[in-house]
Amino acid sequence: MINGEWIPDVLVALAEGPKQYTRLLDTIREKTHEDGWSETRHLYLQESVLNRTLRRLEREELIERHREPTFPYRARYQLTSAADELLTALTPLAEWPKHHADLGVVPSKRGTRSSSQEPVESNLGPSGCT
Repeated sequence: MINGEWIPDVLVALAEGPKQYTRLLDTIREKTHEDGWSETRHLYLQESVLNRTLRRLEREELIERHREPTFPYRARYQLTSAADELLTALTPLAEWPKHHADLGVVPSKRGTRSSSQEPVESNLGPSGCT
């Protein structure tokens, strides 16, 4: 349901509130690492890719599309209640790495063995020969 390259980006952008298509595209393109978004790839979001992503999210009933009946035609997108619940459930998962960034990071120095490494037994004698 939420697997897809741009699906999380669209959901997070729409979590800020309903947006017209152009504003949604601009919002995603303007996001940066400082905003908590992962990469600079957002600059390269193509309109055709956004269109496919929006249609998929509509089919999965995670977003609603409202089309204004007047010319020029405009579409406004917003999250459904199911998407709100999904984002509420996923928020702690997204926040977890920020609070545990130090896990799995073991500082190492060249030429030294970390305390977690066990000494390696050798069959070599004192001269290095068996």
